[in-house]
Amino acid sequence: MKQFLPKFSLISILVISNFTFSQAQQDSVFDYTKDPELLKAINDAMDSPVSELFVLWNQFDWIQVTFPQPANKLNPFKPNTRRAEWVSVYSLIPTFPIPLGSVNWVSRIALQFPTIPLKEELGKLFNVTPGGGAVIGDTSLVNTIKDPYGKTSGFGDMLYIGLFGPKGGFKLEDACIVWAAGPTIVIPTASKDILGSGKWSAGPAFVLMYSGSNWKYGFFLQQWWSFAGDDKRADVNMTNTQYFIYYSPHPDWGFGMSPNFTVNWNAAPENQMTFPIGFGFNKTFYFGELPVAIGAEWYYAIASPEYAPGSRHSFRLYVMPVFPAPWSDLAKLLREKMP
Repeated sequence: MKQFLPKFSLISILVISNFTFSQAQQDSVFDYTKDPELLKAINDAMDSPVSELFVLWNQFDWIQVTFPQPANKLNPFKPNTRRAEWVSVYSLIPTFPIPLGSVNWVSRIALQFPTIPLKEELGKLFNVTPGGGAVIGDTSLVNTIKDPYGKTSGFGDMLYIGLFGPKGGFKLEDACIVWAAGPTIVIPTASKDILGSGKWSAGPAFVLMYSGSNWKYGFFLQQWWSFAGDDKRADVNMTNTQYFIYYSPHPDWGFGMSPNFTVNWNAAPENQMTFPIGFGFNKTFYFGELPVAIGAEWYYAIASPEYAPGSRHSFRLYVMPVFPAPWSDLAKLLREKMP
């Protein structure tokens, strides 16, 4: 589950913990990337949703969205076809842990910068949802407008997620079960109406993961209900679930997928679900002494809205440096390993 947490570096320990090491040790520098015990500890911490790591998660999504084109005076020759356009979303997601005894409180703040293929004047007819950039709205109204397509960019709604879970999870013989739960809140911070929901929304978040020596799989569920905001905007009742499955032949490599499927409960039954499948890989690269996980994935929606905007193909690229908390078990293990 490289989406959640990548690896760490000696530099991060130096920066966060302000440790200094004598130049006299230059002839016996410890290469932690060749220590199997430490690499396993890094890999386990990287994949845990409640590990004691500071993460600076950069995610780029490109989503092909198709818009139905019903028969009307603006579309007389090709009725009931779909027009394909592209949405792009850059998400900056800082993640930071706070220890609470045997439990970790891990907070994420998702800052979104979407660009959508519709004119700003469409305003409150459409919005971009957090967690993957799904576009929802009233297509029937758009298709009565001449040339509704254009380009609108800006700052989207902000998302906060707070997860509480046991540090070590539930131990099995050669694996463990990790779980965490907490609140998720959507804050209507969009710079333009069409880039956000105009609503305050909140609900529960829950993650469950099996973490074995090579296989990792599970899901991360969020549910949002609107409770305040612009009375002229549509109410929010949406489920966003990121499911993931990865095979790692080596701690530095992972192969699998982690798409988001959504259910818009306020839509008509035939327009509620978007369900993608896909495949991708991630690799940890070392920039000097700083490891950075880089991954790329492709998805195709095998189920999407029939009479509303729906995604088809999508691509995701992510770049994630990580900084271990100075109080973490990982930082302690590194100090023990240092010569």
